[in-house]
Amino acid sequence: MNWTVNRIAHLQASALGLNDAEKTALHRAARNIVMKDVVPSKIDESDSRGTRLLDDDAAAAVLLLVPLARLAMDVRGLREIANSLFAIRFNETESEIAHTIAKVKEGKTVTMVTKLRLHNETGKLGPFTAFKIEGEEPAGEVAELLSAQNGVFYSDLATVEVPTSDILRPFLS
Repeated sequence: MNWTVNRIAHLQASALGLNDAEKTALHRAARNIVMKDVVPSKIDESDSRGTRLLDDDAAAAVLLLVPLARLAMDVRGLREIANSLFAIRFNETESEIAHTIAKVKEGKTVTMVTKLRLHNETGKLGPFTAFKIEGEEPAGEVAELLSAQNGVFYSDLATVEVPTSDILRPFLS
């Protein structure tokens, strides 16, 4: 299905029962994510206004990135997170966002965890994202990211948990 920013923002604002100021802020954040090419989109050739169209995965990614954008995360950080959402899962054929959507459709509770980490040796700062899925035991890098222990190489500066299943359920219905 082809989604537009207006449709995504309206759907989410309605589902959350937002007031006018919050609706405007949500719309602005979603629009910035799409217009700055954080998620893949295509221009609607039949619309002279240059409307951007998004597929289901990109629309879901916008909904998950809006809370982070509202926390004043810069575009580069949002792109890094978006790239991890569209990355193919280890030893699988589907992307993280497609896997997450499937789990939400199954009725599972899913939370996106984003940590802002500082590499202790290089001083490089970057976001790392993983999903906690009800009934699944995290493994590998995901388990390391979700653990409460700081690694030898990284210092966790901030952790943001986005209630993914709550955000995506109205979108998927």
